[in-house]
Amino acid sequence: MPPHRRGAPFAALPLVLAAVLAACGSSGRGVATGPTVSASLPATTAPPTATPLPTASPSAAASPTASPSPTATPTPLATAAPQPSATPYVVPASDANGAQDVGQYVYSSIAGVACGGRTQHYDNCPLTARLVQRLDAHPTPQAEPLCRCQNYWQQSAVTVTRTPDPTVWIDHVVLTFGPGATVKIDLRVLQTSGGWMGDDTTCTGQAETTSIYGTSPPPCPG
Repeated sequence: MPPHRRGAPFAALPLVLAAVLAACGSSGRGVATGPTVSASLPATTAPPTATPLPTASPSAAASPTASPSPTATPTPLATAAPQPSATPYVVPASDANGAQDVGQYVYSSIAGVACGGRTQHYDNCPLTARLVQRLDAHPTPQAEPLCRCQNYWQQSAVTVTRTPDPTVWIDHVVLTFGPGATVKIDLRVLQTSGGWMGDDTTCTGQAETTSIYGTSPPPCPG
């Protein structure tokens, strides 16, 4: 083979490489790249924004102002109205048995206690004003003054004696507390224009020395 033919293939090699490189394109580092995609990828869809809960619209009316707490007004204690004095029991002067009725009322067998004995006030009983005043003064500190006793009796009995004065009567009262336990007391009764009224007490058979008006009226055992 002639010498000038041997160098021909090697002389053409640079041209072939240049053509290959031109066809494939080139980069700064000599790495082939893929085809360029003209269509854009769809943008990632953002998650839906959370819808806030509806908030009640503020009322147009102004907020009410708190009312001040009422101040408790002290209620005054009820004052009992003064009660009128009870009308005293009256045995009419026209009552033919007035003296007996007074004795039975003052020393009731049913009540077992003298008129006024529970309250120690005698203004409602058929008694004269002076006797009421004396009894209200409690002249027998250790006993109820009308019977001069300390207990309730079980039974009472009243008998009547008329004195020479037609307006003055004596009630003989026997109070029985039990077997062998009695009190015997005399109630002097007056017949007045206002009715029959007890006016004094004495122990039966002992007359004025045992009057309720005495300094220390004694008990009247039977």
